Formats: sequence, C-alpha cells, structure tokens
Amino acid sequence: MVRLVVFLHGCIYGSVNYEVKSFGVVWLANGLETKNLSLAGRLTLAKVVLNAIRIHAMQFMVIPKGIFLDVEKIIHNFFWGSSNEIQRINLVKWDILRRPIEQCSLGLKRTEQQNATFLMKLGFNLEEVRKCLVCNIGNGATVDFWHDPWMVEAGILFDHCVSPEKVFNCHRPIMSMLNADGDWNWEELIGLLPYSICNIVASRRSPQGVTGADTNGGVIRDHEGSWVAGFAKNVFESREELMQWVQNTVFFLGYITVMRRSKAKENGVVSYVTLICDRGGEYKFKESSSYLKQYDGWTLRVICDQHNHPPAQHIEGHAYARRLKENEKNLLVDLTSKNVTPRDILSTLKKQDENNISTLKAIYNARQKLRSSQNIGKTPIQVLLLLLNDKQFFTEFSVNNISNELENLFFIHPRSMDIWRAFSHVLIVDTTYKTNKYDLPFVHIVGMTSTNKTFSIAFAFIINEKKENYNWALTCLKLTLEECMYPHVIVTDRELALMNACQQVFPDATRLLCRWDITENIKKHCRQSIKSQHE
Repeated sequence: MVRLVVFLHGCIYGSVNYEVKSFGVVWLANGLETKNLSLAGRLTLAKVVLNAIRIHAMQFMVIPKGIFLDVEKIIHNFFWGSSNEIQRINLVKWDILRRPIEQCSLGLKRTEQQNATFLMKLGFNLEEVRKCLVCNIGNGATVDFWHDPWMVEAGILFDHCVSPEKVFNCHRPIMSMLNADGDWNWEELIGLLPYSICNIVASRRSPQGVTGADTNGGVIRDHEGSWVAGFAKNVFESREELMQWVQNTVFFLGYITVMRRSKAKENGVVSYVTLICDRGGEYKFKESSSYLKQYDGWTLRVICDQHNHPPAQHIEGHAYARRLKENEKNLLVDLTSKNVTPRDILSTLKKQDENNISTLKAIYNARQKLRSSQNIGKTPIQVLLLLLNDKQFFTEFSVNNISNELENLFFIHPRSMDIWRAFSHVLIVDTTYKTNKYDLPFVHIVGMTSTNKTFSIAFAFIINEKKENYNWALTCLKLTLEECMYPHVIVTDRELALMNACQQVFPDATRLLCRWDITENIKKHCRQSIKSQHE
C-alpha cells in the first residue's frame, strides 16, 4: 500500500522514477500464480486486493489519467492471465466486465469513477459546497416541494411563493403536487407561484412512474448560479431527453448551447456528443458539455463552465429561443389544416404564451417542415396531383407511351370553373417560357366578366410549345363547356402554333392579337427605325 502511494506521488510530482511502478500493484499482481487460480479466483482477488489497494491514494488527490490506464491494464492482464511474455485471449470486452452486477456483469470498479467519487465526498464536507447542492428526484416521495433545493433554475420555491403564509409550515413531498394523471397540479401551483416560475416547473418532468428513491447530489452551482466543472446527473434514457434538459437548463441561465460535434460507432449509432455555447468559436470553447452513452443510457459531464461574455439580457436573437414548443407545434398543425394564415398563427401563439418570442420566419419554417414530413416518399408531381385531388380541382393529364412520364397537366380551380361557365364569351391565352423547376412551358388561360374584370380560368404544363400540345390543352378546356357555351372571341399573341390550335379547337371563334404584345413588338423591333425618322 505504501509503495503504491509513493509510486503515485512520484508520477504526479516527478520525484520518483516511473519505473518504481514495479512495486505496488505490479508487484502484487506478478507475485500471484495466476495459473493456479480459476477465473473466479482471479476475479475475487482483482476485486478484493487489486481494486482496493489504490483506494487510499484516491481519497485525497486527483490521479492522472495515465496512471488510471496503467492500473486498469495491470488488473486486466491479471484477470485474463496475461503477462509481458504470454498474451491470453480476452473473451469479453473489458468495458462490459466493469458494468454493475445489476446489469448482469462482474462489477469491477472503474478507477476514474472511484477517484471522482472520493473527491466529491471530500468536497461535500465543505459548507459552501453543501449549500450549492440540489436533490436528484426519484419518485418524489421524500424531497420537500417548497423547502428543498430540488429545482436548479429557480432555487428554493418557497422564496418565490406569492402567498408564503399558506406554505410556511407546510412540508409536502413532490409527489403530492401531482394530479390524478401524474402531471403537475397546475390548479394549485398557478395560484402560489409566479408565471415565470411555473414555466420553469413545467420544463421539469414530473416523477410519474419513477421507482427510484430521491437522493442528494446532482447539479452544483456557485454563488453566481454558474455550473461547477465535474458535476454529474442521473442517466438519461435517450440523447434527445438529455439535450432537452441541458438546453432548458442553460436557457434559464441566459445562455444557449448548440451541438459542436458527434461521434458515431461503426454501426452508425451516435455514442458521444459535444455541446458548446453558441457564441463559442473554433479555438475558444467557453462552454463545452460532452455526454457518453453508458449502461444503456446517456450521462453528462461538464468539461468547462467558463464564459467570456455575460448572460444574454435579451434572448430573442438566439435561434433556439425562437423555436416552437411541442404544444405550439401541435397547435400550428391544427391551425394550418384549417387554412389559417401564418401571421394569424403567430398572433394566436403569442396570445397563449406572453413569453413567446417566435418570429414569422419560424412559423414559415415550421409549416415547411410539416409539409415535408407529410410528403415523405412522394415525388413533387405526386404531391401536386394529390393536392389537386384533395382540393377538388378539375384535372387532366397525359403521359409518355414509352417511359410513362408525365408530359402534360391541365387543372382548373372549382371556383374558377363556376365563373368560367357564367362568362365563357372571351378567352385570353398566353404562355410563359420555362419558368418552373422542370423547364416546362406554362399555359395561363384567362377569362373576362361582363364588367371587364379578368379572372383565371385554367392552367396547364405542356411538354413543348407545339400545335399538338396546345391542341390538347384547349381540348381539355373545351370539355368543361356545353356546345352552346363555346367562346366567341379568343385573344393570343402571334404564336403560330397557338393560333392554329385555336382555329382547330374553336373554329367559330374570332381570333384577335393582343394589343399589349403588338406594342411591345413595335418597341422591340421598330425603335431604331422610329428614332432615325424622328431625327
């Protein structure tokens, strides 16, 4: 034992040569005849002797990581019967053997965790540290809701109570503050706590269904409310749960955390993620949080808790603060299905939550994500056809006989159909040239009412600006009318393919050239001639 302490002290302060490690653990491990011991015997000696011999040194100083690795290697080799001369096959991964016995493992202690535990026990004796401790909530049966420091963001809730005389001598466990559904009893809490504190309580998951008991420890804060490096929280069930907890916690402290990098295993499963302050740079990590997947869950470890800037006074400039909450997303989905405009949706959200700082851009982004999630697995053309069908458009389309690809698409809005049947005397047809994603000509068909007001009748995407394509689009329009309702006047530009198609589909209609197109062509082709005559 003494030799091991001397060895550790020498490795830390440089007063003893590193080769002194032949004493202590190495000496003891090599002195045991592993060939005469069964696997169970080596396990017992590793737990009782090799694991215990380092405990004294770990209780009063931080052991360097290199020492941890050497000690773990010695115990590892002794357990499997390996040495410098003989290397045995390791039948099970070493990390699996070091899991707790409750998880069907051997329960070998982790040196680094033991060291951290002993040092935390030493620090717990300091009065200032004990004042900064909060409780880990299990089933909520023993922690006092009002008088124990279980809420990291708000401190002791009794200090925020608007009617302290009602809860001064009232010691109620957390589980008694839940309703029949296992959620927080808001009917009681809203009358006793300010709205801002209620929001903090709402961000904390209620202990419904938790079987573990309440314990001391958890988050440690200094007098300014900052985190102290090295704190550890209970294991989280998923990465999303951990990240939500971290982001909610630091948000109330005036900071925003973002994901800096992640590390995935060979199978693609993410097992390690690093978080930093959103104002951190490439070379200045002012706040980093990393969490490692262990025991089928996620744990958090604070690497650095120092910021080079004060907490934000106005959080509106951070993208995370403008995100919609889960209940707000559900409301957005409901309002979007009822054709409520984005501006009205934002107004509704702000009325429900006075602390909501979302912007109109956030509403548009959420609606876009909603549409994308609804259209997973569908092509844009499939989405368009489904939308036209749901909105009860009159549609016609044609496909290529060989490739079965869509070539022409024609559609009319139901309201436009009603107006078109009432005012079918004048028809105006024009085409835009390849102004869409697929570079298809877009045909816009317009009508005119008895009060000289124009209205859109139909739209069509065609594969080419040829007579047969125009003929197909006008034939689709012709199918919507009775013979006595055919148009009497058709106005087009001087596109010969379109003019010939109009002659073929509606032979009795008078065809006129658009005056605006005539004027534009005069300006384009005759400007130089007119200028010369004027001069």
